Amino acid sequence: LVRQSLAQNERLDSLGLVLDKIPKQSLDKVRTLIVMSRALQKKSADKSLIYAQQALLIAERLNYQKGISDALYYIANAYKELDNYNKALAYYLRALKFYTSI
Repeated sequence: LVRQSLAQNERLDSLGLVLDKIPKQSLDKVRTLIVMSRALQKKSADKSLIYAQQALLIAERLNYQKGISDALYYIANAYKELDNYNKALAYYLRALKFYTSI
């Protein structure tokens, strides 16, 4: 369990370094932010939420439908982890709407 946690921390550190080098308005930036959000869901829902929200903003600017869907889903997951079930449900429904349209 400790080894797994250390490996995940190293992965997040590596992703953070990569994130800084990716152009601000790119699909790769959205994808990396979503990976980071997913990795932090159980460990730090607040940070997970921030990464997912950042991914959503960029995905919307790029009109990247899959990125919008994924970001909405991970925002919902973060709110669920934070026990904010009303917001979680609202974001799950928005994510579902986008997933069914792509």
